[in-house]
Amino acid sequence: MSKKEIVRRPDTDLPATSRPSALGSLPDLPSSSGAWFGTRTSIMRKDADFIREHQRYLDARVKQIKSAHELVDERISIAAKIADMDNILIEIQRSREHERWQNEQKRNSERIQAAYDNQISVARKEGQLAQAREALTRAQRNCEAAERVAPAQVDQWYAEAEARKNNALAERQDTAADLARGRSSRDGGAPADAAAAQRALDLETVEHQIELERERGNQSAVLALMNLRARLRAA
Repeated sequence: MSKKEIVRRPDTDLPATSRPSALGSLPDLPSSSGAWFGTRTSIMRKDADFIREHQRYLDARVKQIKSAHELVDERISIAAKIADMDNILIEIQRSREHERWQNEQKRNSERIQAAYDNQISVARKEGQLAQAREALTRAQRNCEAAERVAPAQVDQWYAEAEARKNNALAERQDTAADLARGRSSRDGGAPADAAAAQRALDLETVEHQIELERERGNQSAVLALMNLRARLRAA
């Protein structure tokens, strides 16, 4: 059988390759070579051509079935993705909503923290302002108190301070004189003369200081110095 010969099925008038196929344009399965006339060799050759034609047909059918199987798998995969599309969209929507919620919470936290920082800064500034006002009030009160004090009272304060200083000096000198008298009683007459000379010098100094305080009008200091002079004379 040559390649140009058309294989016919038994009890049919149409060629096998011209009949419509359910799976496409592939040829249908040939029934037989139909060879009956000729030598044994020619019949066997025709049968071999028939077998090869049948093999090509089977190979084409296998390839077509594989393609159909791959197509079905692709359609199943697409159908599964389409069926799961709603869940995917829901998951994407949930993820976006969660991200928006996190961003909103972060913005709220930053806004609250900024408000607290502002309140803390305002409270700190108010505390500093209150301290400054308190210091100003204290200074104003001190100035007012100083203005209310008379100059005579200020002089009296200074005089009392001077009298306390003079009394302390007199007590120190009395102590020194007592120690000197004790030493003179133990050592003899020469130290007694030295003590008398020192006492006379102290009396002269006190007299001079009394005159100065009288000129200044400091009566408290004058009284304290007169007390000191009396002690020196009694010694």
